[in-house]
Amino acid sequence: MWKGLFLSFLALGTVIGAMLFFQWNAYSKQSEPSKVLESAQQELTIETTQDQLFVTQTIKGLSKGKEYRTVNTEKQFRWECPGIEGKGCSSSDEDPSTFISEDGSLTFEYIIPVGASPAAFLLTDWTTMIPDVHIDDTLTVIVDSSRRSGTWSAGGRPEGYKQGELIDYYVFEREGDAPAVFWQAEKLNTFEAGDNIIFLAAEKENGLAIAPESAEKMADLPFLTLIQTSSYKEAAGSGLMIINPGTDPNELMAKILSQALKEKFSGTPPGETWLLDLAASAALSQEPGSEKAKSLLAGLKEVMGEEGMERFYSYVKNSDSLNAEQLDRFLVSELGKDTSYFTLNKDEKAPYIPFYFADERNIDVNGTESDLEAIGLDGKTYFPFIKTAGLLGFKAEKVSATEIFLQGAGNNSYRFYLDKNIFIYNEEDYGLLENPLVTVGSELFMDSHWLEALFKIKVAEDEHRISIEKGK
Repeated sequence: MWKGLFLSFLALGTVIGAMLFFQWNAYSKQSEPSKVLESAQQELTIETTQDQLFVTQTIKGLSKGKEYRTVNTEKQFRWECPGIEGKGCSSSDEDPSTFISEDGSLTFEYIIPVGASPAAFLLTDWTTMIPDVHIDDTLTVIVDSSRRSGTWSAGGRPEGYKQGELIDYYVFEREGDAPAVFWQAEKLNTFEAGDNIIFLAAEKENGLAIAPESAEKMADLPFLTLIQTSSYKEAAGSGLMIINPGTDPNELMAKILSQALKEKFSGTPPGETWLLDLAASAALSQEPGSEKAKSLLAGLKEVMGEEGMERFYSYVKNSDSLNAEQLDRFLVSELGKDTSYFTLNKDEKAPYIPFYFADERNIDVNGTESDLEAIGLDGKTYFPFIKTAGLLGFKAEKVSATEIFLQGAGNNSYRFYLDKNIFIYNEEDYGLLENPLVTVGSELFMDSHWLEALFKIKVAEDEHRISIEKGK
């Protein structure tokens, strides 16, 4: 009886526990903050004075009655949120950066100093941000009464211009957040260089000619305003790029495509944006700038081939977001083998790691299955050197940064050097035509050929398994 009663209570407790778990799990998921951003539209009006710009920024499409946190920039002065009747925006607390959108919009006013007589200036990251809101599109209006003799441009499509008796009006539209805005004292001519590129330059003969094959690579990428001028250093901002006269045409095309890709993939981690430069160089069959990028691209071309490289750029161009892990997933789907090529090489300043595949075959050592993990590199099978030597009965010691000592049974020993094509066996030197050790990342590897030759072992490979056997 007691046993039956105990089992009944145990079963009931299990059921109640399961119910509580699922309720809590559901509640936890509902309680997690949503990562989906609100969408809104933005209007920017810039009014000029002799030495500063007066900006009115209105963000529309917000939730009525909701409080939002704002983030300002160091470029803004006399910043205020005037509110509907000019009495100031309301807030539910004393936080000076949070405001309630009473009518579904928020308006900010501020001043940006630019100096009385600069030769040129560029505005980037100059507007107030609401971190939880994604700006779908931005309308920028420039009302100019003080700098009419110069040239205004922005990182958006020019949609209107009106020259008045005392005031000039410029209108730009852009998908996404605020555009970069540029002004210079010298007049520039405007040319249409493609469906999504406007080119500004001082002379008509400086018009930008984009070859049809290059134009095809840039089709459907975000709009870009390209300015050729000697009045300002080379720079880039949202939707806008400044180049100096005399830039090599091939180099220029790579810069334009790279900037367009950066516009599209603004969410790419900062340390990985150089991979977009590499993609642009690959698309235009040009060499990238850094030595690491050159090595990375060469390794990619070797395994992908010409047609594979076309598919690579097509994947890049048509993706919604991009980072090193996504590029690796593309390689795995293309090649059918596991690789972390881009992830391992995503730091441009770190040493280059060659293209290799993870070999998924099981490895037996002397008839016993091991946890060794081989890699495929340059068409050969490589094994982790220190770990493999340990399974073969050797104790490994790293004598210095370039010397490895292996002690086997009795007086049996080896010395290997990372910087010399020699090894020492039982204190006798032997010269080699090449170094048998390869560094991949932070680990040393040796291929099956050298393992067999130096350690008198037998490496047998088939489709599913690798066997390493000591010699008799």
